Amino acid sequence: FARVLKILALIGSAVTIVLARDYMAAQRQEKFEFGILILLSTTGMHELAEIHYVTAQTMYDCCPRSDAIELDRVHIRWNRAVNLGNLANWLEARTLHDEAEGILRDLPDSEHKRRYIRLFEAHMLEARAATLHAACRWNEAEEHYSRAQRLLDARTDSPNARGHRATVRSARADNLSLLDHAAAEPLLREARSILENEMDDSPPV
Repeated sequence: FARVLKILALIGSAVTIVLARDYMAAQRQEKFEFGILILLSTTGMHELAEIHYVTAQTMYDCCPRSDAIELDRVHIRWNRAVNLGNLANWLEARTLHDEAEGILRDLPDSEHKRRYIRLFEAHMLEARAATLHAACRWNEAEEHYSRAQRLLDARTDSPNARGHRATVRSARADNLSLLDHAAAEPLLREARSILENEMDDSPPV
């Protein structure tokens, strides 16, 4: 969901620049700095997130090694790679994905590791689908979202898994609405149902 909002924010910034051109010209305020400032203010949130991700990754890398810490090191690299993808830093994002895959591979075999590998594959598919969606390659994005959804549905039914299932359905519905609006509605209903069930299962505060 966060990735979708970031992509929409970038698209919205570009649309704002285009729509404002006539108005700025009419007001004799058309300056090249306008578009640059809008884009910098939008990408600034990704830069700020990158600073925090680097700090978190450094802290996890300095922790004593354990299976739980190693999985956290994998997870922080996934999230940082997604943020770097939004900044169009594909090379470093690819490096982080490779590092995460290497950490997973070196862990002793267990059911927890196998579940994480499925999650890793789903994460890669979802990130690729978001990139394809932003590039208006909606049919290819639908294929990747569909495969990610199948992988997530095969995971153990935990609160974290249910939340991720709802997220991928929402992103897939957003992409499908550009291809077949009727097909997107059932996915949105499924996502809402998953989230409602998660709220019902959560302990009272």
